[in-house]
Amino acid sequence: MEIHAVDTSGEGRDNYIRLKIMYEKWNSGLFGSRNLYRRRLNRLLTDMIGKEIQTGLDYNILFADSIEKKYYSSNLYGCDWLHIHGETDRASIKEFSEKGDKYIKEVERNKHLFFLSGKIEKFRIVETGYGREVHLYLESIKISDSIK
Repeated sequence: MEIHAVDTSGEGRDNYIRLKIMYEKWNSGLFGSRNLYRRRLNRLLTDMIGKEIQTGLDYNILFADSIEKKYYSSNLYGCDWLHIHGETDRASIKEFSEKGDKYIKEVERNKHLFFLSGKIEKFRIVETGYGREVHLYLESIKISDSIK
């Protein structure tokens, strides 16, 4: 498992913004344009394999789940399109542990939101009768509460 820091160059945030813009074009496209934007989304994601991505401040984290869980989905309205898969990196788990039980209970009770970041290994684009989603599989997931 590779441990890495939050992307400071902004590449991860830029990749997320590009992904979100392309997803919105695909999701809101009509008739034939939807297929065009799906192909463009697929090409964009193919080009992003091996690159960093850092999501928006959209994800609730439960500490117990972060040790075992390998899947994150935002429950915020309009942010539920991106699903993140992968193991939480050790540095994130250690950071939670060092802050203590009081911090962990506060985060869970008040539903604090976090950024998720990591290097993209693979992806899946899903279109069902209920909606459209993008699933990203990351090498390891760094959880942070701020852009560093």
